[in-house]
Amino acid sequence: MRYAAGYTWTSGSTVLLSDSLGLGNTIQNNSDASVTGKVDLMRLYNKVKFLKAINEAAPTAAAGARPPQPAAPGAAAQDTTEKKPELKALKATLKILMAVQSVNFTYQLTRGNLVPGYLPKSKFLGFDEGFNAPGLPFILGKQFELSELYDLMDRNGWYTNNSHLLNTAFSGLRTENFSARTNVVPFKNFNVQVEARRERSDIEEAFYRLSVDEATGNPVSNVEELQNPYHTGSFSTSILTLGTLFEGNRGNQSQAFDNFIKYRSEIAPRLAAANPDKSGTYTKNSQDVLIPAFMYAYTGKDISSYDPTKKASRSTNLFKSIPIPNWRVGS
Repeated sequence: MRYAAGYTWTSGSTVLLSDSLGLGNTIQNNSDASVTGKVDLMRLYNKVKFLKAINEAAPTAAAGARPPQPAAPGAAAQDTTEKKPELKALKATLKILMAVQSVNFTYQLTRGNLVPGYLPKSKFLGFDEGFNAPGLPFILGKQFELSELYDLMDRNGWYTNNSHLLNTAFSGLRTENFSARTNVVPFKNFNVQVEARRERSDIEEAFYRLSVDEATGNPVSNVEELQNPYHTGSFSTSILTLGTLFEGNRGNQSQAFDNFIKYRSEIAPRLAAANPDKSGTYTKNSQDVLIPAFMYAYTGKDISSYDPTKKASRSTNLFKSIPIPNWRVGS
């Protein structure tokens, strides 16, 4: 397990330091928490004596090895003890089931905040002269909602009075990565690499600025307003498409892709009917249409079961789904 935090104070333009604009400086923090581990399944198997004996069994004699010589005629038998059944079929089955010997996983969460228009100067350990601003939690990497962060700065008088001149937004970043992998070797020279992964990144930005008169460019009030909030990000996850993996060979055509194209026309009107109060329209290429159309088409689910009025299950809601392992066969 690992945790790291960072804090940066960046001076405003040196050209403007001596004038009366008071645009302030920029501060930002970040935190990085990660967990890396390994699950050793072989140690778990070996806690059972019968399984340990299977894992530690000597390999069979190689091809071409000299077979044991028969005993001479009349020689006395050396072992008259009744042998226990070898259970070859059971042992072979258990050997295959124990082909997964370990699982490696990594989880990482990275977050950060950025604040423009920060007036105090940095003196000691990131604090101002009075050891107040911007506060110990911020310096140690605590993350805030943008509205909460603005309130903190404004309430303590740390935010510029000329916010209408700022062109840098308050921002928050969150990146979450998870991966797990293992190698499965059920038979000699047959290696299956299994991996599950999930990656998500969210970036929020918003301006807190004074409203201005468009004719004069001067502020019309002394209270900042939320302006131009923006949310973007990226997302990827591993899924299982076993339902369409073995579809028939149709040359350069794919039944799953054909269904994906067709399902868009069925999903768009259902979404529109379920959300009559929303402005705008759902088109075939709307995000809310494309994602369920893709999931239903490539996982082989029946599109008639799609109901936008009900909460999506984990199998069709990618953002809440558990990553399903993919595999790759090698030798």
